[in-house]
Amino acid sequence: MAGKQAKILTDTAVAAMLRWCDERRRYPHRDKVVVLLSVKAGLRAMEIAGLRRWRICQLSGQVEH
Repeated sequence: MAGKQAKILTDTAVAAMLRWCDERRRYPHRDKVVVLLSVKAGLRAMEIAGLRRWRICQLSGQVEH
């Protein structure tokens, strides 16, 4: 796979994906988080699937930085 460049989404495409999550999905909050983790944090599908709430949240429910 060496030499393959990842495609970068435009802000318009990301906004369209987030709107789609609101309009068409059963769990829009979860789906938005998945989109944003991929776009903003650069996580891959397997990395997102491996996340667990206890790894990223404090006991109060706040997201750790």
